[in-house]
Amino acid sequence: MLLLLTGCEFAYNNNPLIDTVGALIPGTGDVSAEAERIPYASLRFSIAGRGGLIVLAEQSDGVTFWQSGQRETVVLRDGYFVSTNGMPNALEMTELTLPSSAADTMPWEAEAGVTRDYRVTRAWTLEDGSTQSAAADATMVCHAEIESQELTLRTLGLQRCDERLSWADGATTYSTYWRSPAKRRIWKARTTAWPDGPEVEWDVARRWW
Repeated sequence: MLLLLTGCEFAYNNNPLIDTVGALIPGTGDVSAEAERIPYASLRFSIAGRGGLIVLAEQSDGVTFWQSGQRETVVLRDGYFVSTNGMPNALEMTELTLPSSAADTMPWEAEAGVTRDYRVTRAWTLEDGSTQSAAADATMVCHAEIESQELTLRTLGLQRCDERLSWADGATTYSTYWRSPAKRRIWKARTTAWPDGPEVEWDVARRWW
């Protein structure tokens, strides 16, 4: 099954919630006080050493759109990294191809200890304006062990899911997602979306589900 996970149809709006947060700034410091003050769904997000709090601007069928005060936008699918807009090194789109035998669940929703195989295709734009795309054979396995993870506003016991992307040019990138044991929702992530791409991290400050 082919899933095109892209945020290109999102209208970058004037949602007044966006005015409650700032732009992504150099550094990945503590935003807990800001998250505590703002009573809206939010993420602590950082990319290539720039970070801050972003709030939920729109959602549809599991796809969520998050924005900073400068309309820098991050798109997630059930917590999985999909695309960005308005920032250097933009991830333009993500496409997952799932085997028909496992098309009813996403890789991060699989039973603990089960390795899921799938394919990822991505397109991205570099700081010099050039656009590239590539495909990778992907695996993800979620572990049964519960790890204590400190998030922006809480500490939770979560299961670690390790993703490996083996790209057509021979490069390999790795990502880690942490999910809740019962609902298997992603609460935290650290990912490199493409070869030599920037490291991206986020965790859920205030949940939206």
